[in-house]
Amino acid sequence: MPLILLLIFAVSTEVFFSDPDCTIPESIQYEDVRTGNGDLIREDTIIEIDVTIMLQDGRVISSTEWHGVPIRMVYGTDEILDGIDTGICGMRVGGKRSLNIPPELAFGIFSDHQAVPDNSTIVAEVQVRNMFEMPEQWNVSEDKFQESESGLKYAVYEEGSGDVSEEGDFVEVFYNGYLEDGTMFASSVINNTHFGFRIGDSAIIDGVQEGVTGMRLKERRILVIPPELGYGTSVPEYGIPANATLYFNLELLYIGKD
Repeated sequence: MPLILLLIFAVSTEVFFSDPDCTIPESIQYEDVRTGNGDLIREDTIIEIDVTIMLQDGRVISSTEWHGVPIRMVYGTDEILDGIDTGICGMRVGGKRSLNIPPELAFGIFSDHQAVPDNSTIVAEVQVRNMFEMPEQWNVSEDKFQESESGLKYAVYEEGSGDVSEEGDFVEVFYNGYLEDGTMFASSVINNTHFGFRIGDSAIIDGVQEGVTGMRLKERRILVIPPELGYGTSVPEYGIPANATLYFNLELLYIGKD
């Protein structure tokens, strides 16, 4: 039987769930293929989802099954198509839902996706695998911080051991990056991966280069990076404003001395 014939959507009106702020727009048709028995997903938590996106004729555009790795995202922060972000409202961990999403909540009237024709309604199958709380920002007392000549402030949150990193080493780290108000703008925890770079690589901001230098394996360090060692007056992606002081939590996982 063709795949499209298996996708039967319940015609929905705007539906309210146990979360009073949670609604599904009337323009989205949906069916809960499986109701999960885990926690109800909440905004500002990290959710792990499998997603398959298809055209209405059943052609698959994208699927996490191709890579065998689910997506991790902060729920409620528009990191995915609007129709998926609002269409998974009210789901629980373990649940699976089919969504029929109109163009205005998908790729638009004029699609910039080469595999999606203009004005396309799409079909999305979403399964919620897991949900995690956002990582907490580390804090230590002010007297624990040291300040370098460049203006970088740093403090050891948890001691490491073994080798010490130095310029020219290849290092791998877990990291969380925050703005001064505590807003997270980047996280390897959310992406479920570590980040590797060579100390001295000009592609990495100076504050991180300097801050990771001298760390020991498994050490956790807090960095307070002034704008001149970060992105300065430029406004890069990730919602970082110009002249921003950046706060990083780093854990050093690997030192390669080659």
